[in-house]
Amino acid sequence: MLGIRSKTIIAIVGVILTISISYFFFFVNQRDYNQGIVIQCKKELVTALVASMTRELNNQYSSRIKSFAFHHEKIVQHFADRDRQKLYEETVPIYELLQIENHYFDHINFILPNNEVFLRMKEPELFGDVEQNSCSVYSDSPANSEDGTSGFVYGSCGLLYRVIQPVYFQDKFIAMSFLV
Repeated sequence: MLGIRSKTIIAIVGVILTISISYFFFFVNQRDYNQGIVIQCKKELVTALVASMTRELNNQYSSRIKSFAFHHEKIVQHFADRDRQKLYEETVPIYELLQIENHYFDHINFILPNNEVFLRMKEPELFGDVEQNSCSVYSDSPANSEDGTSGFVYGSCGLLYRVIQPVYFQDKFIAMSFLV
């Protein structure tokens, strides 16, 4: 039989273990709560950064593609005339400049109203197919809309930032131009 001294020691050890376990679970819960707050803050930061980057990309490339019509009338004229070779020759300097400015810049595609590729600056020998066949894009925005649109899209070749801009010649819609 245990003496009073042994019972007292067991009771004190039991109380200390109970308090220690309680504090352990309290600290684990606090750690999880604080990690949740840190994760939420980082998500908000990433969301803000992506939104800022999207606005910057949109401003940069939307204005660039719109400038084709204003500053490079020959490009629009060749596109309207369906002169692939002259369109390619006129667009090469702009394409190369955009690639120098941003090494992730990859494509300028000229798409006809029926969604057929008229010219791919990256691969000028490939044309005449439906635009979606070279890199299937999964997006809610229609590729053949006469309204310009831009944003991130996920395609079979990865995550892309795509700018779709309608091209008009003498106030007539002639086709779409894509920057990716």
